[in-house]
Amino acid sequence: DAVDAINYATMMHVNVMSNSWGGGGFSQTMLDAITRAKDAGILFVAAAGNASSNNDATPTYPSNYVVDNVLSVGATDNRDTLASFSCFGKRTVHVAAPGNWILSSVKNGGYDLFRGTSMATPHVAGIAALLLSAHPEWGFAELKDRLIRSSPKLETLKRKVKSGGRVDAYNAMMGIFPPTNEPDESAWQDVAFAIETEHPYKEDSDLTFPIEVEGAKFVRVVFDRIDLEQGYDKVWLENSAGDRIDELSGRSDNYVSEYFEGGSGRIRFSSDSSVSSWGFSITRIQVIR
Repeated sequence: DAVDAINYATMMHVNVMSNSWGGGGFSQTMLDAITRAKDAGILFVAAAGNASSNNDATPTYPSNYVVDNVLSVGATDNRDTLASFSCFGKRTVHVAAPGNWILSSVKNGGYDLFRGTSMATPHVAGIAALLLSAHPEWGFAELKDRLIRSSPKLETLKRKVKSGGRVDAYNAMMGIFPPTNEPDESAWQDVAFAIETEHPYKEDSDLTFPIEVEGAKFVRVVFDRIDLEQGYDKVWLENSAGDRIDELSGRSDNYVSEYFEGGSGRIRFSSDSSVSSWGFSITRIQVIR
């Protein structure tokens, strides 16, 4: 039914699809439908999900389909912080919008309060429609870029969503782009750095792998593969002060961690005394000097 809905909207030449739904695993049929929408120039706004999890590591569909027209939306609360239920992801959740106790119309008349990334998604689709009223010639690429770059940067959303902030209709309409102090994505360089656990790893592990890169301003780790007992066995990244920068459990491939400042840090790994899975492997880190 979801695929039929996407195909119908594409056939009807809409400009924006607001997708306040999700669930299930990867579907090639769904991916093909979203790709057809992209080829028709349609922006596909999608709810990031309500599992409080990192979509960079654990995909949530349809928001995690890697298609250029997909714009994934996380939810904020009335304090401009990420809502407790909202999924997040520096690379795969693009923007955030209000999604906590939002007044909405309901079937058969009347109104009610709801919470979820499904309530955040139509805020973003609505701003996209507002932008199109002023720029009807724009396609999904211009809309997506404007919505991301015009979001005011908030410390509470730093490293939680790609934009680093919550969407702002005025900024979007006026072309106001708040400055960011995030590292330039094009400046990252690969450096060989090979470590891995045993496969499978041992129970009750407590391992530390130091990282030292002379002259580095920023460092992040590329995990080729992670396969750990979900919720019990964990790998995490620390800076030189011992602050936990990123933490992972479960399964993920080609995961790029959050960065720490300076050239010194460490990778930590711990497992409990029950299930042992495959482990993790790393062949490179990325640095900005």
